[in-house]
Amino acid sequence: MIPGLRDGLKTVKVLSLTLVYMYRIFAKDFKIYMFSRRNNIPNGFSMRDMAEDIVGAMDLLNITHANILGISQGGMIAQCIAIQYPEKVKKLVLAVTSSQPNDIMKISLNF
Repeated sequence: MIPGLRDGLKTVKVLSLTLVYMYRIFAKDFKIYMFSRRNNIPNGFSMRDMAEDIVGAMDLLNITHANILGISQGGMIAQCIAIQYPEKVKKLVLAVTSSQPNDIMKISLNF
């Protein structure tokens, strides 16, 4: 699971108990990993760069391929993973996301 922009305000670590409760039904059938982004994102750090970070974490955890759920900005990152590393993606679920930032998003999010 790759969360959206809110992750920068309340990280997966902070929300862990709430997330465990919300996604407990899936734990019967899946091993669930939730990936936060870097604490300090450098200027110019792109969605592709964020995707590279997650793929690097997947490699460290020996996750060869996975069902990936991307929410909001996490969906944009998940799409980058699917495009750059299709062998890593078994299934892709996108929620409340877009394929690219529109003009309003670029202004609001400093793209």
